[in-house]
Amino acid sequence: MAELESHPFQPHLTRTTPVYSTFQCLAAHAPSLDPSLRSLILSSTDSDESLEILEEIMSEDIETRSLFSTTQAVTIFRGGEKTNVLPEVAWAIVNHRIATDRC
Repeated sequence: MAELESHPFQPHLTRTTPVYSTFQCLAAHAPSLDPSLRSLILSSTDSDESLEILEEIMSEDIETRSLFSTTQAVTIFRGGEKTNVLPEVAWAIVNHRIATDRC
């Protein structure tokens, strides 16, 4: 499970997603948005380089990254019943939220 959680899916921001449209809307209408971020978002409509920089910046925050990346989380883990005894059977449930632009 540690191996699974230590290798999260790589984020990928594309211009066709609702998240990107939301970023564009914020750049156009949110007066409190940082001016340099606003400029980057607006320039990303025509510039692949700006889009890559925007993806990198937005990926720094795990909550924002989860809006445009596939996420995975181990939610239930079951193993042994006694201390210092290896379990005969162990299992886990992993939840995934699949990024819509990667289908």
